[in-house]
Amino acid sequence: MKKIFKNCVILCLLLSLISINYGDLAVSQTYAATIKSIRLNIKSKSIAKEESFKLQVQGTRASDSVTFSASNTDVVEITPQRNSKSCKIKGIAVGKSIIYATVQRDDEIVKVLKCSVNVTPAAISVRFRKSEITITKDELYDLMDIITLKPKNTAETPTFSVSDDSILKISKDGIITPLEVGSTQITATILNGKSDTITVNVKKSDD
Repeated sequence: MKKIFKNCVILCLLLSLISINYGDLAVSQTYAATIKSIRLNIKSKSIAKEESFKLQVQGTRASDSVTFSASNTDVVEITPQRNSKSCKIKGIAVGKSIIYATVQRDDEIVKVLKCSVNVTPAAISVRFRKSEITITKDELYDLMDIITLKPKNTAETPTFSVSDDSILKISKDGIITPLEVGSTQITATILNGKSDTITVNVKKSDD
């Protein structure tokens, strides 16, 4: 009887240890999952000199802190944003740099993220290869397909504006979305102030 009791005690202890180990494993897996979810919104980016973009760390806890640094501060300038988990990256010279985002939790570094940045020369001229285009109301059109920027190796994207935004809208990347039938002008402007304009006609899709 004593032997049976002893065996039961040993079995209970073993089951308790197994339960504790599984509990620790579950906590460990949950912690690992929260670390794995931490990521950058952009992993690589090409910009022109004097252009900038927002780099943000996503998937962090509210209590986590993030520090940004650059491998080449002669090429890029880092300006932390108000929430400290994002920053503005500005190209200040032609070249390449790695941006490091170091995430800390409870005074411990839990992850270091990297974003590769390539800074190209700024554009010196912009030109539409057509003076006028016609698209249908249900058609998307990429204006960058008919824009020539010099020098060829520039990564600069012009700023677009439309004279009548009831006819169409245009994204910052140059994608036209027609809204109504009609005609309007789109102007593409580069950082040095130079620009070019194109006429866009929107017609019915069954014309």
